[in-house]
Amino acid sequence: TEPARAMGVAWRTDARQTEARLQLGLAIDSPVAGRDVRDITGRSDPLTTENGSAVHHRVVLSDLTPATDYVYRVRGAAGWGEWHAFRTPADGFEPFTAIWL
Repeated sequence: TEPARAMGVAWRTDARQTEARLQLGLAIDSPVAGRDVRDITGRSDPLTTENGSAVHHRVVLSDLTPATDYVYRVRGAAGWGEWHAFRTPADGFEPFTAIWL
């Protein structure tokens, strides 16, 4: 994927949340919402670990605008999580800092 126009998000929930659901919006000056929010679905795969059953979810965010601030939140069985923010890099060369976990 091209970093200026796409990003992947992955998370894990307990087994009750079987569908990968994410909301994406343009960032605004508010910690509780975004503008032009859209629902996006992705892929979910059940998994079993020593801690029990869980589900691994993945969503690809595409058609993003370069050098733009976005917010997103993911769905769990108990409801929507908190909003998280990110900024897409510029389309051309520009210094950019990223953290990979």
